[in-house]
Amino acid sequence: MKIDMVYPRVDRKRRAFFRIRPVCAYAFTFIAAACVIVNLAVGGAVWFPVALWGLWTLWRCVLSPDLVERNLCGQIVKALWYVCVLLALIDVCLAPGWAQFVIPIVGAAALIAAALFFFIDADGQRQNVMPLVWLVLFSLL
Repeated sequence: MKIDMVYPRVDRKRRAFFRIRPVCAYAFTFIAAACVIVNLAVGGAVWFPVALWGLWTLWRCVLSPDLVERNLCGQIVKALWYVCVLLALIDVCLAPGWAQFVIPIVGAAALIAAALFFFIDADGQRQNVMPLVWLVLFSLL
């Protein structure tokens, strides 16, 4: 009986990446705590939710990538979701009034990019159509 490897083998770069992640987790935790403390100590506009969501976006999109559903369309949809929430937080916390105009533009650009990457390799991307469907539904909202 022949067993096919479904998941990619872990190479040296990937092992080094997984060794660096705990260090980054401690650094991100320290930075997040410092952002909250500094914002509460200094006062003024509440900007720490924007900083915390920016750190979370960086962590989820760069330092903690998906292992199973790691395709280009899925990564575009995930990044779009995090960026749209970040833009909405910036609108609510720091500079109100512009998100109704900017978020649809970012969503349309991501939809065009995901559709372009999907249709360039439509035969290879047939199994990865669900993120594109979610993006279309998200864009309709």
